[in-house]
Amino acid sequence: MIELFETICAKQGEVLNLPWHQKRLDKALEKFNIKQTINLSKVLNPPQHQHCRIKLSYYHDTFNVEYFKYTPKTIHTIKCITIDSSFDYSYKYLNRDYFHKLQQQNRPFDELLLIQNGYITDTLIANVAFYKEGKWFTPKKPLLAGTTRSRLIKDKFLIPINITQEDITDFTSFAVMNAMVGFKELKDVIIS
Repeated sequence: MIELFETICAKQGEVLNLPWHQKRLDKALEKFNIKQTINLSKVLNPPQHQHCRIKLSYYHDTFNVEYFKYTPKTIHTIKCITIDSSFDYSYKYLNRDYFHKLQQQNRPFDELLLIQNGYITDTLIANVAFYKEGKWFTPKKPLLAGTTRSRLIKDKFLIPINITQEDITDFTSFAVMNAMVGFKELKDVIIS
């Protein structure tokens, strides 16, 4: 059974970037032939006075919505690691055992920068971007095409290119992006 989920940000009761999450959800429902329709604007009711992470998990004819107070992750150290060339995470699968195992094997690093088939993809929890010469670039083939990444590419803020580990030194800044942090440039981060 394929179990999927969607992570959505809400601030003071307002759900952010809802059309992008709905689009990804609809694509997943169609891909896995899940017959139910989930209208996010009707099923989400976040708390009014807090910044929260919404987790919508779904499969076949079942879905569940949970709300969590959001606590940002602090990232100071990042380790580059090569992952299995056949690993696929093109949809937000609820089973993240592979990522948890990688994290356990690479402590005490705060985050991992994943490399697949010679190219940087993303981190365990976010898409990434690199800056040089007045432009932000994002890996052309992430494991997961996140909603924030997709929106920023459409807005022409991000340019997708192939990036290798060796290319990192050509860039002057690094950022992560996902539904919860939006786009966040990381200062003083060490990538090794």
